[in-house]
Amino acid sequence: VSLFIYMPSSLTLANEATDLALYTELEPPKFWDMIKHLPEDWMIFSKKVVAKENRAVVAGVLASTAVLVAYDSELWKESERWKNSSRDSEIYHWHGVGIGDGYSQFLLAGGFGLWGWSANNKRALRTASQIAEVILSTGAVVQIIKHFTGRESPFKATSRTGEWVPFPEQVVYNKDVQKYDAVP
Repeated sequence: VSLFIYMPSSLTLANEATDLALYTELEPPKFWDMIKHLPEDWMIFSKKVVAKENRAVVAGVLASTAVLVAYDSELWKESERWKNSSRDSEIYHWHGVGIGDGYSQFLLAGGFGLWGWSANNKRALRTASQIAEVILSTGAVVQIIKHFTGRESPFKATSRTGEWVPFPEQVVYNKDVQKYDAVP
């Protein structure tokens, strides 16, 4: 983590005086800024998905998704076997899960926020706000996809690629989230 925190500052040493002047003039973000910009973020995302110049990337994502869904059972079984092969593998597994669930990103945003608040650093406050905005905007899109597809998680799958229940009833979904919560 420290590499990612210090790397950007080391790359901009030549412009440090200019950058410092710009960041001291910045308005600190308001708490709701991270939420206020979400509709605009989603609009930009939706335009990028259908943009002509991104068709090859979107096609690649869809093709790789199809391949991954087709081999999901085998990939999950191998991953589970590797996870259970040693204590170190299990630790790596849970760290990987932790990276994907948003806690580490919120922790990073909280660290920047705390640092910005305690040092009156507007740049750190803005970074914290922007990280939170990214988590909220992408997290909402992922949740919509999960709720739209209703795909079983591999370890709950009742078929080789998991059953798909588009738009599952929300009460049923919330009683057994992992039955409907896999990203396609």
